Amino acid sequence: MLSEKKVTLLAVLSTILISSKVIVVKQLLNQGMSADQILFLRMLMATPIFLLIYIFYKKKSSKKMSSTDLVLISIVGIFGFFLSPLFDFKGTNYIPATIERVLIFSYPLFIFIFSIFIGSRKPKITHFIMLLFIFIGLYLSVNGISSHPLTNISIKGVILVLIAAGFYAISLIVSQRVVHRVGSLNLTVLSEIAAFLIITIYFGINKWIYPIEDTHIRSSSYILLFIMVVFCTVIPFFLLNECIKHIGATKVSLLSIIGPISTTFLDVILLKEILSIYQITGIILVLLSVYFLDFHDKKAEKMKVYPSENQSRY
Repeated sequence: MLSEKKVTLLAVLSTILISSKVIVVKQLLNQGMSADQILFLRMLMATPIFLLIYIFYKKKSSKKMSSTDLVLISIVGIFGFFLSPLFDFKGTNYIPATIERVLIFSYPLFIFIFSIFIGSRKPKITHFIMLLFIFIGLYLSVNGISSHPLTNISIKGVILVLIAAGFYAISLIVSQRVVHRVGSLNLTVLSEIAAFLIITIYFGINKWIYPIEDTHIRSSSYILLFIMVVFCTVIPFFLLNECIKHIGATKVSLLSIIGPISTTFLDVILLKEILSIYQITGIILVLLSVYFLDFHDKKAEKMKVYPSENQSRY
């Protein structure tokens, strides 16, 4: 039996591994791979692993699923495994990895906005204050106050990643409606398979409409893809699920704030990115505001969407 301290360390490790994915994606983009190729090959390599895991644990996670459940699972897959990473990978091509993590980490902002429209949350004045801080932090984090304004390409990257965060929020909202009926393993694996089918169709149609020469993929790129699948997807998924069993989803969710922070250090060390004081201030402001908005709204605990239950897709 692991102690709570060791389980907490494992949760921190899994969060760092998941967030490190963007560093690998950035390296693959720099090696000439397209966002479509990265997404397709990632899913191609991950799907057999998840299938084996599903077969092995099927008896332990066997739950009856209705046709409605399967539709909701497919929606989770389309938004969480396909559309969100697709826009995320495309946007990462234009902006630093650190900024990508901060923008993606703003997904609780979208969850909050969507929950107001569907009537599941009543906003307070403190919520709007936190939203204002998040917007200010996002503006600063993309260096909006700099004397060198963002180029159109950079703005494009920011918009793409924010769209990805919005899609991710939708997948979390839908998954919360179905996860307790089908189980987290069924939800993750079946939604991943549904997404893989859609990605395969999308990738095939895209190549048929835009017939271009295949980019030669280096052997080092395949190694990086393998690292991303195993160490930034599969292993963190199991670590997080085990951590949730021992210390609960709430505590694991609280630890997820470490992800963007670790990416900032890796981005500076490995990719040699340089952040201004305004960007660092914006990053801190976003993280603290999201922390308050998403994790300290005690009265909204019943409708809580726990990112830690679904983080592995990212």
